[in-house]
Amino acid sequence: MGAAVFGIYALIFSALSIRHVSYAVLAVICMFAFEQWGGIYISFVAVNGTLVNLFVLALVALAWFRLPAGASFEFVQYPTRTLLMFFVGYIFLSTTWAPLDANASARFLNEFHYIVAGLFIAPVLIRSSADFTRVLDAVTWVGGSLVILFAFVPDFEGRSLLVEYDLAETLTLPLALGDFAGLVALVTFLRIRTKLVILLWSLIVTCCALYLITKTGSRGPLFFSLITIVVCFPLRWKNFSLNRLFAILFMLLLAAVAAFIVIKTENTLSVRMDASGDNFGDELGTIHRVDAAQVILDKWLEQPSSMVFGMGSSASWSRSMLSGYSHVIPIEILVELGLFGLVLFSTAMLTLFLRAFTGSTRRTMSEESIRNFSALFGCFLFTNLLYLKQGSTIFAFDLFMYAALTEKCLRLSSPLGGIFSKRTRKRKMTKVLKRSV
Repeated sequence: MGAAVFGIYALIFSALSIRHVSYAVLAVICMFAFEQWGGIYISFVAVNGTLVNLFVLALVALAWFRLPAGASFEFVQYPTRTLLMFFVGYIFLSTTWAPLDANASARFLNEFHYIVAGLFIAPVLIRSSADFTRVLDAVTWVGGSLVILFAFVPDFEGRSLLVEYDLAETLTLPLALGDFAGLVALVTFLRIRTKLVILLWSLIVTCCALYLITKTGSRGPLFFSLITIVVCFPLRWKNFSLNRLFAILFMLLLAAVAAFIVIKTENTLSVRMDASGDNFGDELGTIHRVDAAQVILDKWLEQPSSMVFGMGSSASWSRSMLSGYSHVIPIEILVELGLFGLVLFSTAMLTLFLRAFTGSTRRTMSEESIRNFSALFGCFLFTNLLYLKQGSTIFAFDLFMYAALTEKCLRLSSPLGGIFSKRTRKRKMTKVLKRSV
């Protein structure tokens, strides 16, 4: 049964990508959760999960080749994406001075195809505001159904998933499921509408996503998704009013109640937190991550020559440092890519935050575009928060992808945005002027 569901989702992703190129972005968003479902029920997928990801990336590549003539990587008109492209290029360049035992070039190349798909190709597949609506609707329905299946079908043992082909084996620490559930909950809740069927489905998906997060015992996705909902819900509004202030306070109350219920209910997450006792930080790995960040920071300060350009990408994996990653991306970027890399990354992130919360662009957007933008910005903020405590720079393709998609959604939804070139817009304006005359 589980293998049949895996095959059905493979057919859904393929058929949708063939129907419209933008649906390939849906496959990328669901990629790692789709892989983990196969790993539970099919031993071949558990051993060769990368092949599943390559299948999804092949759908992305085929969609790219089907784009109309003249489509490009859109460098200049999207500053955040351009800065992130330069940042990725600098990551690769820095592998040349990284410690030899860090195996930096191989680590980067092992992840480069994900970065290309997420940062370079996925944003190009979205050609209009309608494409964003199409993809995010699919995330709510297709991704939402996958969340519901994960929440109730597989068996969990603590934080591990019991696999079907050998009940003695487990799929340990399915962190990708907590992240995926948080993203689907954000897209679904931040785009919620008052139509009865959509409203009911949105509530079911959001509740099941929170339930799945508790089953995986993931603290970050739970608290960060609730924080993101509170922060990004006001982005749905064009203007501020007293009633909307009360709505924000109500959202805060709902988030607090949800967190309280999860923590006080007996589940994997609450048991994990209660078991910490007085050693809360040590039990949850907080102190360990702080210590790891301190180790690489001390190594960086010992080498003044590395302060500007860093010690090289993946330097943390060197035996002389951590033999792993520090989990805290800002410190990792500072140490491995230096002040130059940190400034480049921070500038890219800051430009998007400023465009989201300042200016009058959102006031000119349609209601549908505002919902799409708030959902995508929520995914961007959520992944940002996640990478503050887990993950590594070279694995951050999803952070890059959501940043690029959010920026493009904002541009396509503005009066002067769109997929047309300056020459095409000039021709359209000329036609309008002639008609008015």
